[in-house]
Amino acid sequence: KSYNSTPVGDTFTSLDWSYDGSLIGGSCKDKNLYVIDPRAQTVSVKTKGSDSPKPQKFIFVDKDYFVSTGFSSGRHIKLFDLRKPEAAVNTLKLDDNGNVPLPWYDWDSHTIFIPSKGSGKVLFYTYGNGKISILSKEYTSPTDQKLFTLDEKKYVDYNSNEMTRMYKFWDN
Repeated sequence: KSYNSTPVGDTFTSLDWSYDGSLIGGSCKDKNLYVIDPRAQTVSVKTKGSDSPKPQKFIFVDKDYFVSTGFSSGRHIKLFDLRKPEAAVNTLKLDDNGNVPLPWYDWDSHTIFIPSKGSGKVLFYTYGNGKISILSKEYTSPTDQKLFTLDEKKYVDYNSNEMTRMYKFWDN
């Protein structure tokens, strides 16, 4: 038995819950981005994402904004306002890499991490006041990544973890 019969255009390629759990958003193979109220089983936002057939990804960055990453003449990141989702508020070109950008958001530092499977590079962006901005540095590993994840903060020793070293790296 299905508990959610919200109609969407196609198969989701990415899903994310809002911070307070009131909404779920995602990108679909039909190239649209959706924000769904799962309790009311209604689509509250449907907007065009990328034109490329390559997968796009979706993350919430605050109660009123979400981000998608995808392709159109290179990889890009787009910021959308839930109150006016017809067009992106902010669009930045990432690079010309052909790998799918996989965004992760840290709610405490307001940092967007964008690794790519098959690439050794991680891009860093910051979100604040309805705008995304590039951080001045990127991380490049000598080996390609196969997996990227963020550890929960309660399990991390802040004095000796990679993020502490990364923040010191950004400050230089």
